Amino acid sequence: MIRKPNNPTPFAIHLNKLCDSHPDIPSLGMGRQTHLAKMLGVSQEAVRKWLDGHSEPRRKKMQNLADALNVSFSYLACPEDDNFRTNSMKQISRKNVQKKVKTKSDDMVNSPHHYNAGSVETIDSIKSALGDERFQGYLAGNIIKYACRFDKKGKPVEDLKKMIWYTNRLIEELE
Repeated sequence: MIRKPNNPTPFAIHLNKLCDSHPDIPSLGMGRQTHLAKMLGVSQEAVRKWLDGHSEPRRKKMQNLADALNVSFSYLACPEDDNFRTNSMKQISRKNVQKKVKTKSDDMVNSPHHYNAGSVETIDSIKSALGDERFQGYLAGNIIKYACRFDKKGKPVEDLKKMIWYTNRLIEELE
C-alpha cells in the first residue's frame, strides 16, 4: 500500500522526484522504501517518513542519501524549486519562528541564526561545495582568523570559542 500525506513537504516532493529519475532506485510501491533503507542502513519506517514528508533525515543521513542519489548535499536539502522557501515558511507557525530565533540567537558560537538556510546549516553547504580537502583548508583558515582577531572586536571569549569550534570540527573531519 502506498501512503501519501495530504500535503507532502517540498523536501518529500523533491526526494521522490530524485528517486523517480534515478535508474537504480525502484519505483514507489515497487520496493523503493526497502531499497533505500538497506542502502542507507536505516529502518524502512524512517525512509517512509522521509518519502511521505513526515520528517527529514539528519545531516549525516542526508549526506549519505545525497551520495546515493548522486547529488550534492545542498541540492538535496535545499531544492531549487522557487516555491520551496515560501512553502516552508508558511508551514512554520509564528510561535515556532520566535522560539527558533530565540534559541539560535542565544548561541552565536555553535549555531548562529544567520548561518542557517531553512533546515540546512551553511557549514554543510560549504563542505558539499568544496569537497573534503578544501573544506579542511577552510576550517584551518577560520581557526587562524579567530586566533588572530580574538582581542580586536570586543568579544574575545566568543571569538576564542569560535576558534575552538572550528578546531573541533577540523579534528572531526580528520578522524
